[in-house]
Amino acid sequence: MSSPPRGSLTRDPAMESNDATETGSMSLAELRDHLLRLEETIIFALIERAHFAHNLSIYQRDDDSVWTTSSTHAGMVDKHSFLEYFLKETERIQALLGRFNAEDENPFFAALTPASLLPARGSTAFLKPNSINLNDKVLAMYTEKILPSICPEGDDGHYGSSANADIIALQAISKRVHYGKQVAEVKFRTQREAYTRLIETGDTDGLMDLLTNATVEAKLLRRVRLKAATYGQDIQVGQDGGVATSTTPASYKIDPDVPERIYRELLIPLTKDIEVEYLLQRLDYKRHVAYLGPTGTFCHLAAKQHFSDSAELVPLTDVAEVFQQVMESKVAYGVVPYFNSQSGLMATVRNLLYDTQARVCADIHLTVTHHLMAKGSLDKVTTVYSHQHAFDECSAVLQDIGKDWQLKAVESTASGAEMATKEPNTAAIASRLAASVYGLDILRDHVENKHAKNVTRFFVVTKRFSKCTRTGRDKTLLLLCPKVGDSESSLLTASLKALVDNSITILSVDSHLRPATQIHPVAQTLYLVEHTGHVDDDAVSSVLAKLSREQDGEVLVLGSFHRTA
Repeated sequence: MSSPPRGSLTRDPAMESNDATETGSMSLAELRDHLLRLEETIIFALIERAHFAHNLSIYQRDDDSVWTTSSTHAGMVDKHSFLEYFLKETERIQALLGRFNAEDENPFFAALTPASLLPARGSTAFLKPNSINLNDKVLAMYTEKILPSICPEGDDGHYGSSANADIIALQAISKRVHYGKQVAEVKFRTQREAYTRLIETGDTDGLMDLLTNATVEAKLLRRVRLKAATYGQDIQVGQDGGVATSTTPASYKIDPDVPERIYRELLIPLTKDIEVEYLLQRLDYKRHVAYLGPTGTFCHLAAKQHFSDSAELVPLTDVAEVFQQVMESKVAYGVVPYFNSQSGLMATVRNLLYDTQARVCADIHLTVTHHLMAKGSLDKVTTVYSHQHAFDECSAVLQDIGKDWQLKAVESTASGAEMATKEPNTAAIASRLAASVYGLDILRDHVENKHAKNVTRFFVVTKRFSKCTRTGRDKTLLLLCPKVGDSESSLLTASLKALVDNSITILSVDSHLRPATQIHPVAQTLYLVEHTGHVDDDAVSSVLAKLSREQDGEVLVLGSFHRTA
């Protein structure tokens, strides 16, 4: 039997699986009905929100936040924005009523939602168990991209009404994009062999191609625009009972082009990201992710934080080996430390980025906290193991409680924790994860110096460029390779000028002298430039096109991803 066309949702006998682990069913008509109704919910929610001014202060946590005007809630400034607080409280009530018992609901504050007071309904699960929740990206794209495109600028004081409209819109958008899981499940059951082959090889590009149906997407966009134009018209009823409508731009409650653009540039791409992520978890297939070991390092903690339970984490002994495994396709991703607020840029990682031209698909910002741990009691400790940086960052506490201790520096905090399991009367300074991994008791929490703020930035590297969904809060990493023989700084100067001329903020610039080798017989200075914006933003794509036309050197996009800090 021939396979359905690529991207088709036509049901065939493969949907009736004999796989005992595959349960539930959802007809294509049901799925389409859900998505059509969500289109209308989202459009009406956007129209309602557009009635109020932008009211930027309800999305901020700093001194410009709404909370600063409240004597009773001033303490909220650093915890939640006005919107985040009421979204969290709304979800708390909804959770008690059982909203998040349903497969198609994903909370924004999953860790803070209580269990339902109502028993779960007896419906059979349709989806395979998964850990996918991209509501952090939904919230970022909504506040950074969608709101500025639909709301009048300024502040009208209608904070409660604005936040209420926001919550309705956010939950509808979240539900719509996370329906990508159901879409992916239906498509998987329709073309099982093709999807299984791509999943098992970790071919994300192939999965994206197979999922995409350009004809269906074009129809969806036309339908969204027509609905927005219809629902958003200013309709007048004349004295004769006739209905008069106006289709001039000023007569629409919201420009019909805007919802279409939101779907095209934001919702559809994010839905497809969720579809791919779901499929990669669909067969209990776990992508292998390498990180700088040993087990229990802060790099391990960053990898667990980013990938949750969706990957098999592989500790390696040095960052060069992590890059090698990635470039040889032995692992799908690598997690490596790139910058530390105490010790600066990791030169080895920077050099490997230049040499391998591995791509960066995400970054992780981890606040480093240290804990004193051992198998025995504190009064028996005579020796403490850790990395020298950790000793430096905990000097005040060590001076206070461990003046007579012998401090032994090892290659990592996790190595120190491992040593503390093997030798009597020893302790370690390491992460809480290391204590769990090596079975140590935490004797003192947070032994880092009082005012020391230690944040490490990690890169998630991969072999091929993987463009993440644009959220409106993004950054892009460029590698500039000047043409041999040209002035090495001319490409850098032209690139920085083009970025500044397009109001793009430059975040960092780094240079590296690549020595002459057999492959590159002439020594050359290369540059890493990081800036705000996404490669799909008009301003960024314009800069890249200009540099491609006018400069002889090569400009490579190493990554374009969500800005987490």
